[in-house]
Amino acid sequence: MNRLKELRLNKEENGKVGVTQQEIADKIGVTKRTYIYWEKNERQIKPEKAQLLADYFKVDVGYLLGYTDEPNKPMSDLVQQNPEHFPSDEDDFQEITPQGLVGASLENNNRYFYIENITHFVKDKKTTNSELRLLSELVDNFKKS
Repeated sequence: MNRLKELRLNKEENGKVGVTQQEIADKIGVTKRTYIYWEKNERQIKPEKAQLLADYFKVDVGYLLGYTDEPNKPMSDLVQQNPEHFPSDEDDFQEITPQGLVGASLENNNRYFYIENITHFVKDKKTTNSELRLLSELVDNFKKS
């Protein structure tokens, strides 16, 4: 669940706390209705708009989208602090769990959206490590093209 409502209600601007949905929609160039869909988690936020929102609220995209609990913590630090999401198999390869996929997203904010889609794909399925590695390679190759 994203943190748009929480961030909006706590945003300090022009000496007041809290801004309206319309004010944010105007700042990032969308309709109020679109912003409301995002705030209610009824529609996915496009990467470029998520980055605009994160910049506006002065937080990381991962925090804005609810992937991390710290507003400005580098993702690489989160991976190191959450080894339980990266258990090793018998070959000492790290199995990637849905939480680990999120934590493995490094600093590239667009990667959150690829990871979100992958997480939905593997969440309720038994996916092997090799299948996850192939999926990861596919995403990496897609990003480069």
